[in-house]
Amino acid sequence: MLINFENIPVYGLFILISLFVNSIIIFFLAKAQKINKNVVLCSLTYELIGIITGAKILNMIQIKENNSFYYAGFSSYGGVIGGIFSLVIFSRLYKIPLKKLLNIYVPLLPLLYSISKIGCFFAGCCYGIEYDGIGCVIYEYSKDAPLNIKLFPVQIIETIVNFIIFIFILFIYKKNKDNLKIVGFVFILCGISKFLLEFLRFSWNGFITSTQIISIIFIIIGIFINMKGRKNEEK
Repeated sequence: MLINFENIPVYGLFILISLFVNSIIIFFLAKAQKINKNVVLCSLTYELIGIITGAKILNMIQIKENNSFYYAGFSSYGGVIGGIFSLVIFSRLYKIPLKKLLNIYVPLLPLLYSISKIGCFFAGCCYGIEYDGIGCVIYEYSKDAPLNIKLFPVQIIETIVNFIIFIFILFIYKKNKDNLKIVGFVFILCGISKFLLEFLRFSWNGFITSTQIISIIFIIIGIFINMKGRKNEEK
């Protein structure tokens, strides 16, 4: 597959699409948590600011040569951390239960990531290892990916895997919407997929990466949340 999007800002476009889709579905999940629409609108503003800020700051930390906040890319884990941090602030300021907010916003993280990875695929960032097989990708133009080299389409695999995770989370949502186990499942499944797929990135050099370290932390947090949830159910 040959890819050339020289004059189209596809990366930013799909980031915007993911945030828009996120905002729409949030209102449907908010009904299940019985949260007022005005509260949802305010919390969305906090979340979006947190996602963008966190995503850019962590990207600047991971890619040390990038010193500009404006031109920095978006780190998925940075977005998650920033978004959750902003919801914690919102919860404290407006006295809204944090558990309800997390059970609205966290289940959508796999979908957000899935859509944004399509943008990564077309833009050429986060590209895969050299690969001369079925479905290999060749970039004729990209600011990030090497040109005219056959690469593994790891971004598309991430899109598919995370969309499957999102469908699974929706399937179990009704049963777990009143506890934080749904948050634990998201952290565990997304953490495992992110950790494993990192091996298929061109940038992986044989050592554990900062992204994989963060993935392990998220997996541990997810396991802890689910274990605590089970103990509460047994009481």
